[in-house]
Amino acid sequence: MKVTLISIGNFQDYIIYNIEQLLLLKYDITVIIDKKFLNKLDKFKNIEKILSEDLNTNLVQTFEKLSQFNKKFRNGFWHYTSKRFFYLYEYLKKYNIENSIHIENDVLLYTKLNFKHKKILLTMDTDTRCIPGIIYIPNHVILKKLIDTYNFSSRGNDMTNLGNFYNKNTELCDTFPIIYDSK
Repeated sequence: MKVTLISIGNFQDYIIYNIEQLLLLKYDITVIIDKKFLNKLDKFKNIEKILSEDLNTNLVQTFEKLSQFNKKFRNGFWHYTSKRFFYLYEYLKKYNIENSIHIENDVLLYTKLNFKHKKILLTMDTDTRCIPGIIYIPNHVILKKLIDTYNFSSRGNDMTNLGNFYNKNTELCDTFPIIYDSK
C-alpha cells in the first residue's frame, strides 16, 4: 500500500520523522513536494519524490484562482490544506495509483495497513466535520468527485469539505477503521 505525504507552501520539519517511521514499517512512500523544499529530503534515497510543479495542471491553477481561504493565517494553512487534495488527485490520476493512504505530515502510523476498500475512508470527528489526518483512497475517480464539489469559500476548509462530501456521498464514503478489535 502506497502512503502519500504532501509538503507544499510551507515545509514542516516533522515530515522527516514521519518518513523515518514509515520506512521502519516498510511502506512504499511518495512525497509530493515543492521544488524549493526538495533538498530537505536528500537523505531519503528510497522514497518517491514528485515535484508539485510537475502536477500544476489546469485543475490546480483553477484552485488557486477560486480559493478564498485565508492565505495569511499560519502562512496559508487553510489554503494549503485544501490545495493538497488537488495535487493528490493529479498524482493519483497521472500514475494510476489505487488503494493508497494519504496522511498529514504530523500523523504517525505504528502498524502496517493492508486492506482494500471500494470507498474513500475518512476520519469523522463530528457528524459534519472530517479530520483528514489519515484517508484511504481507492482510486482517483472517487477523489475527483470530491474535487468537483469543492467549496472554495472562506467557510469551506478541508475539514468541512470532506465532512460535506461524506454526508452527501454515502455510497462513496465510509469511516476509517481506526480501532482494531483483537477479539
